[in-house]
Amino acid sequence: MKDRIYFNSPITYETNFVLRQMLESGVSSDDVTIMLVSEEGDYNCAYQMAKMLRKHYEYVRVLLPSRCKGAGMLITAIADELAFDTFGELGPVSTGSQVEAGKNEMLEHYFTMLQEFAFNFRDHAIGRLVTGYPSEHYAIDLREAKKLFFGIDEATEADREWIKSIDNGFIQPIHGNGARIEFYPEGPTASIGLYTSSGSRGGMYIVETENGPRTVEVIHVGRR
Repeated sequence: MKDRIYFNSPITYETNFVLRQMLESGVSSDDVTIMLVSEEGDYNCAYQMAKMLRKHYEYVRVLLPSRCKGAGMLITAIADELAFDTFGELGPVSTGSQVEAGKNEMLEHYFTMLQEFAFNFRDHAIGRLVTGYPSEHYAIDLREAKKLFFGIDEATEADREWIKSIDNGFIQPIHGNGARIEFYPEGPTASIGLYTSSGSRGGMYIVETENGPRTVEVIHVGRR
């Protein structure tokens, strides 16, 4: 059993703060599977988020049901395993443009620093992700990802059931000020956290989990 996190949001200082609250109050396993969906965000925040996850977990598994690009790619640098569903997709973080030379140098540094937590990159993978693709919109699917990472696999049946439980499996990246972050710790008494802009009412409510009914604490609902 592992803790589970569903993270669908641009990566920002606010989402990092929320995730830290959840982790500090409820981590109950050495392993985590994070379903990661993100196309926007701040690279500095993503670097901090990656280190935060590694502070709390010895093994990090990233599940990809949809698109994870831009700042979210820094989280893949600390993953021991990347699991792709049918529409799972990564993307390069930059291009070889001289205009982006400073950004590229920063990203190469961040990727290299994060490798102290997981050695999942193949040789020259960092260079390819930063400058080796013609566009940041390039789709890195399961087959292409195997050229860049060691720990690559397909989503399991349990993964697919989890994906189907969210928006009937049609998961698209949230943009702008929207966010949906859900934290489901392994332990039956640990506190579940929810942060969302989906319009649900705040407070406490009951959800069914693998360990039976659990009380969910709504940390924040809606836009500030």
